[in-house]
Amino acid sequence: MLDKEHSSLVIKIVAALVGLGFVGSMVVGVLPSFLSSDSNQGPQVDNTAEFAKRAVELDKALKESPDQPNILYEQGTVYYQWATALEQSKKPTEATEKYEKASANLKKSHELQPNADLLSLLGNVSFDCAHVLKTLIKKPESVAKFQEAIDYYQQYLVINPSNSDVRVDMGIAYFEKGDAESAISHFNQVIEANPQHVKVWFNLGFVLSQSGKKEDAIKAWKKLLSANQGNQLHFDVFTQSADGKWTRFKRISNTISHEQIDSYVAYRLITSIYGIWSNRGIGLYQRNLENFQEKRFVWNKTFDGGCVNCHTFYKNSPDKMLFHLRSKEHGKGSVVHSDGKTYKLNTGTDFNGAAIYMDFSPTGKSIVFSANNIIQFFHTTGEQRDVYDLTSDLAIYSFETNTVTSTPQISDPNRQETYPTWSPDGKYLYFCSGPQLPVARFKEVKYGLMRGCWATVDALSIFGVRSVRTLIAIDADAIIAIAARMPVILRLVSFIWKPP
Repeated sequence: MLDKEHSSLVIKIVAALVGLGFVGSMVVGVLPSFLSSDSNQGPQVDNTAEFAKRAVELDKALKESPDQPNILYEQGTVYYQWATALEQSKKPTEATEKYEKASANLKKSHELQPNADLLSLLGNVSFDCAHVLKTLIKKPESVAKFQEAIDYYQQYLVINPSNSDVRVDMGIAYFEKGDAESAISHFNQVIEANPQHVKVWFNLGFVLSQSGKKEDAIKAWKKLLSANQGNQLHFDVFTQSADGKWTRFKRISNTISHEQIDSYVAYRLITSIYGIWSNRGIGLYQRNLENFQEKRFVWNKTFDGGCVNCHTFYKNSPDKMLFHLRSKEHGKGSVVHSDGKTYKLNTGTDFNGAAIYMDFSPTGKSIVFSANNIIQFFHTTGEQRDVYDLTSDLAIYSFETNTVTSTPQISDPNRQETYPTWSPDGKYLYFCSGPQLPVARFKEVKYGLMRGCWATVDALSIFGVRSVRTLIAIDADAIIAIAARMPVILRLVSFIWKPP
C-alpha cells in the first residue's frame, strides 16, 4: 500500500527543493513511493515499456473474460505503478490518465469481490491522482479527487475503525483538500488510540506548522521523538542532475537518545583578531539547542568595552553562576549571580590576584580559582601567537566566610598551577602544573595533570605538551582533559584519562 506520508510530504519536499530531496523518516524509513529501500538510485522511468507490455497482456485476458477480479486487480496495480513512473518522469498528464485507469480497474475488482484493503488502495490511487492534478494547477479537479480519496478511506474505516495508518492517510487527504482542522481532528483520534504511532506525530507537526501553529508543531515533533526513544531516525538525501537522473546517497541514521539533552549552551563570542575585539565587542551568549536561537546576556559595551570571560555555572544552572570582568572603569573581579542577586566579587588579596579560571565546589559553598598573570606575544614566522602565564597559582574562596585561602601545595612559587576543577565528591582538586621559567624559555614548559588535597599533591601523569587543561571529573575513576600545544586557546586534543 502506498504510504500517504510518502506521497503527500516526501514528494512535496523533493519537488520544493532545487535539485535536492531531503527526506526524514522514523524507525522504518520514509522513502518516496517511486524508490525501494534497497535501491541505490532514485526514480526510474525506463520500465514504462514493461508496464505497457503487461497491460496489453492483461487487456487480452479481460476481453476474453471481463469479470475476473484477480486480473482486474493486477491490471489496476500495473496502471498504478505506471502512473507513478510517468509522474516522476515529469509527464503529469499521462500519469493522470493511468491513475484513472488504475482506479477504474480496482473499483470493478472490488465490486465483483469486495475487499476492505482494496478500499484503502483506491483511496491511495485517488490521492496520488489528486496530487498530480494539484501540480497541474487544476484546483477543482484536485479537490474533488482528494474528497474521493477521503470517501474511500471512510468506507475502509467503517470496516476497520482501529486502523491508525489509514486514518492518518485520511487526515493528510483532508489537509491537502484545504481542511486542516479535520486533518488535526483525525490525527488526534489516532493519538488517543495509539500515542506511540510514529506517522501521526510527524504529520500532525507538519500540518500544525503549515497552519501557523509553530509552537504546537514543535510540541508534536517532540512527542514523536519521546515516543521513539532508542529507535532510529533516518535521513535519505537525493540529488537530481540536469538530465533528470536521480541519485540517492548513503542513508544517514541516528539513534534517538533515551536521555534528554541540556536545552542551552553558554559561550563567549569574540572576534579572533588581536587588537580590535574591544571595538567590535565581547559577549557571553546562550543558544537554545532545540531551535538554535541565540541570546546575549552579558556585553562588554555596557561597561566601557572591557573584557569578559571565564564564565562558570554551579551544576549547569543559570541560577548560580559567575564570570571574570576586567575594565578600566570597574577594575578586575568576578560578577556573581546567586539567589536572585548580582554583585561584583574581588578575590584579589596581598598574595594572589583576581580569579580567572574557576570552578564551583560540589556543595556550591566555595570556588577554586587560578590567579594568572597572562601575556600574549607574536612570532614573525611559524605559530602566529602564544599565550603565556608569567605566574599562576590556585586559591579557594568561601562564600560563607568571604575569605580566600591557599597552601603551598597549590600555589608553589616555583610552579604554575592553573585550570582547576573539583572531584565529584569534593575531596580532591584536579589541576595543571608546569615549571616557572622565563618567557624566553616558553617552549620548554611542559604541564602535568595533578591531583591535590590539603596535605599532598600527586602527579597523575606528565604529557609532552605545553598545556593540559582539566575540564570535568566524570566520576571517581575517570576525568576528561584537553591537551594543547598552546596553553590556552589553539590546537586542542581532548581525551579521557583513567588512573591505572
